[in-house]
Amino acid sequence: MNSERNCASISQTMNELSDRLRSDVIDRWESLNSALTEQVAVRPDRSDHTRLAGKIAAALVDLARFAGIAPDAGSAAEHDLGLIREIADASKASIFASASKKDLLSVTAYFEADGNGKYRFLRNSVVVDNKRTAPHDFLEVAGRVTSRIIDALGLDLDWDPRVDVSPAPFEDQVVLRSPTEAGTSVNIQFFIRDKDGGLEKFEPKTWQFNLLPPA
Repeated sequence: MNSERNCASISQTMNELSDRLRSDVIDRWESLNSALTEQVAVRPDRSDHTRLAGKIAAALVDLARFAGIAPDAGSAAEHDLGLIREIADASKASIFASASKKDLLSVTAYFEADGNGKYRFLRNSVVVDNKRTAPHDFLEVAGRVTSRIIDALGLDLDWDPRVDVSPAPFEDQVVLRSPTEAGTSVNIQFFIRDKDGGLEKFEPKTWQFNLLPPA
């Protein structure tokens, strides 16, 4: 009888963890992933996107602690989890927090250049930059940490953390739509395809920026 109760209790706990991971992390991750493909100018600093990233990070820290995840020192897994912990901590920072905490997350618009003066919007990216290591894409880091938690807990969740890109075509100008009539500042990073089809950073000599009014 006790064995049956224990099995039922474990099963209930795993179901609760699965539900929490789905609602607090995966659903939010998917929502952020979708929002970042909208061809809209996003403030580089505090925004709905960075606030949502902070909520995802906080949930991941709690779930990683429950799962008992302790990556090997110096491993990529430890680095990923360390970044997530920094983001979760920074998301709770007050207005008096250090600049490093406030500036940990920012949003940058990614554009692909064709090398002949045309550009297409790829997506906005929530960039993690702690100034000690190279900048990272939040969705990619959070996706890897989530997958490790799923594996560590043995949860029956078939999820592929694939970062989406916009289907926007190439245009003669770098085009974004302003979220407000007043406009907004924006960070832009250009990429170009290498010979293998991958994306590498690129600095065009000249380009024109067109900030469209709100829809």
